[in-house]
Amino acid sequence: MKYRFHKLQALGNDYVYFENFSQELPIEKIIEKTPQISERRFGVGSDGVILVLQSNEADAQMRIFNADGSEAEMCGNGLRSSIRLLKALSLVKKDKLKVDTLSGIMEGEVGENNQIKVKLAFPPRVGERTERVNSEDKEFDFFRVDVGNPHAVIEVEKTQNFPVEKYGRPIENNLNLFPERTNVEFIEHIKEGEINMRVWERGSGETLACGTGAAASAAVHRKIKGKSIDQVLVHLRGGDLSFSWQGEEFFMEGPAEFAFSGEVEI
Repeated sequence: MKYRFHKLQALGNDYVYFENFSQELPIEKIIEKTPQISERRFGVGSDGVILVLQSNEADAQMRIFNADGSEAEMCGNGLRSSIRLLKALSLVKKDKLKVDTLSGIMEGEVGENNQIKVKLAFPPRVGERTERVNSEDKEFDFFRVDVGNPHAVIEVEKTQNFPVEKYGRPIENNLNLFPERTNVEFIEHIKEGEINMRVWERGSGETLACGTGAAASAAVHRKIKGKSIDQVLVHLRGGDLSFSWQGEEFFMEGPAEFAFSGEVEI
């Protein structure tokens, strides 16, 4: 049978979305077919598949599957795009939405120019920069960060020409340090409250943007530069994300856009 999908992108971080508010979905079959759907030459093409499902705990549930078919706990760009989808299709008729994820219930709303502001379930939890990891011909100090999913954040002098795949792939798959693998962020401090970032995403490779990776990187920048910073702007290859702290609450803000809709045989 054919099932309707929507492709959305947030700063170039693109996913294929299936929702079960208006159609019944063969969920396990879609999960099984995620690598084929995500393949950019023979499939729809994406960084993965996101299921936006009805929920008893919140306005919707979000399940994220990377391009290799592995399930992720959380995706910031996917969360914003899911909220955009729910609002644009009038699947949920509320100004502020709650979305249940494996990392907790997140809240968000659509603002002007399709800017979506979300409050994460908890601020990023940043460890000490006392751990080291070997990758190919280099050894890196890194910060271990929990944003509901795992991250290793590494400072570099310049991100522009940094060989992200060369060093990111071995770090992602270092099972001694990261039994469930990890996302890897390489960051460059521009000035107080502003950084550049490139990311090697667990299960997807280098992507144009990663919301939780940007959140982890913003938190590391704040830890290094001082907690008096309450706003951090993160420049990614696909665009910019802004982060702010309000007391114990942590917010992410950025765009999400429809690319196209269609049907796929499952």
